[in-house]
Amino acid sequence: MSISLDHAVSIQTRLASAPVAGELTTDVDITGVPSNVDRYGLILGDIQAAVQKAAGTFISIRWEGWTTLDENASRPRLACRYTIFVWSRTVRDPASLAPDDVMEAIMRRLWQWRPDGQTVLGEAKVGNGGIVPDKSFLVYDCEVIIPTSI
Repeated sequence: MSISLDHAVSIQTRLASAPVAGELTTDVDITGVPSNVDRYGLILGDIQAAVQKAAGTFISIRWEGWTTLDENASRPRLACRYTIFVWSRTVRDPASLAPDDVMEAIMRRLWQWRPDGQTVLGEAKVGNGGIVPDKSFLVYDCEVIIPTSI
């Protein structure tokens, strides 16, 4: 695989694992929420199947491209940009996870995370997000930037 897909899979693995000692805890347990790395943009079937199940929530991770971390550095500091989406029903079953709570748990799981165990310079940056307009689903998103060169 490529660095961009390796990091996307690392994000997926991170979200499927529970916090350990010293990490930020989450208000909801997202370890059982189904997720997918969106490699080709063909995940609508996965989303529909997962949202119809009891949990009613699905997480997708999409690579958005590269970015420069510091335009004034003496050498390029590059990073990969990802958008993480939380998909849910427009009318939520009270027993299912609230999508905004799931998004907050995702942001806490990725906050100051070092995917390669590197220094602070290799730390994931959690960015802005919000509600994404969609006719069929309630969708939240957030941006995550992971440095690829330190």
